[in-house]
Amino acid sequence: MSGRGRPFVVMAIVGVMLLVACSVRTPRDGFTAARRGELANQAGTAGEQAGVQGGTATASGQASTNGGVNGAGGATSGAGGTSAGGSSGVGGPTGGSAGATSSGSTVGVTKDTITISAMAGFSGNYGAILTTIYDRGFGTWVDDVNAHGGIYGRKVVAKKVDNQDTVEGGVSACKTIQNNGSYLAVSIVGFGGADVSSADCLDRAGIPDLGLNLSGWSNRWARVYSAGDAGKQAKPMASYIRDVIGDNGRIGIIHTNDPVNNASRAGLADELHRLGMNLVHEETVSVNQASYVAPMTNMKNARVTTVALIENTNEVIGTIRDAKSIGYNPHYSGNFWVTDESSSGERALYDGIKALRNYSSTNSPGYADYVAKAKKYGHGDVITTGTAALYGIGLLAGQVLQNAGPNPTTAGLPGAIESIVNYNNGLTMTLSFGKGVKVAEVGMWPIQCCNSDNTWRGIGDPKTFF
Repeated sequence: MSGRGRPFVVMAIVGVMLLVACSVRTPRDGFTAARRGELANQAGTAGEQAGVQGGTATASGQASTNGGVNGAGGATSGAGGTSAGGSSGVGGPTGGSAGATSSGSTVGVTKDTITISAMAGFSGNYGAILTTIYDRGFGTWVDDVNAHGGIYGRKVVAKKVDNQDTVEGGVSACKTIQNNGSYLAVSIVGFGGADVSSADCLDRAGIPDLGLNLSGWSNRWARVYSAGDAGKQAKPMASYIRDVIGDNGRIGIIHTNDPVNNASRAGLADELHRLGMNLVHEETVSVNQASYVAPMTNMKNARVTTVALIENTNEVIGTIRDAKSIGYNPHYSGNFWVTDESSSGERALYDGIKALRNYSSTNSPGYADYVAKAKKYGHGDVITTGTAALYGIGLLAGQVLQNAGPNPTTAGLPGAIESIVNYNNGLTMTLSFGKGVKVAEVGMWPIQCCNSDNTWRGIGDPKTFF
């Protein structure tokens, strides 16, 4: 993989992290409308093999979660659902935010341990990078929390589960989690539809899934929670352009045609319109497009004063380069491409740009604390803001477990996630779920290029609105 491909993986992982599709030659749009039916069939097959019966695929390929559950915790009924504990004693999926507490023990919880699974494409194209970032970041959190007695006296056992960055791999990851005794699943990142297929399957199985940067969403999911929705991450950019960059003039958007950037573009455009800002021109580009002279000439002719770059890293580099070649120098902003790895090689292009990021900078309050802990627990050989963000995801998972209380139940996990409101751990984006809310509102970190070491410099606290 090229050096320019690496920043994409870092960003896609952290946030939110969707971390999100920069120079990916295996594009993230593996989960498309054409494959939704296939996904529903695969998820249904996985459910049958795991003893989950009921649930049907709709015409759009989205799976219903109101079917009965046999052997995984009992039947469900209506909104809010009830659970008649089955042989495993695990509550089945419900139509509401939480069902009644199931009888018997809760899977993944003993008097000494609490087990969670973390999913990513550890054998995919970016497996080596994912493994490094996971071990140095998430692994630091596991070591630190356990060194301090765990969660309510229970040591955290974290299991890495490979989703292979494919739809089929996502279903396989779900089946692995069904069989490995996990209390909670955390989806760090998934390409090629892996994150969505695993979410759909886990929801059918009644296993709560905290998804970072999910590339798709179904309103039928009862136990899937989205932290870092692409559209939500783009919304703060509108007020940022107006009140921090200081431009309420003529705004343009150029975006890469892939699912994540399409969703991000829609979120930004909606917010610009809501604020009464002047969105005068838009351009759409392809992954690794050869030239950006034509779209940037169109921006110039439309007299655009600020261009929102809702693109992948390679496209951003080409966009700014070709704009300069025609003597066009507007303000720029953006989000998913803003990585320290990218700025280290492209400072001449990025210098002075003000953008947003779903994880913090080296001069943020939480970064020094992470660095000290990574070194303390033997994870200090690779330390970046990307690995720090994975430590932050660990802190988020820990907060969920903490919220579940000293006597955690599967039925109580949705409430534990929904009680995360105005959450800020100093490293990841701020998050607010709330009662009945499954797609969090997010606050993004304002940053500017660059520090003396070419990393992006934090210029304030994360906000949902500037």
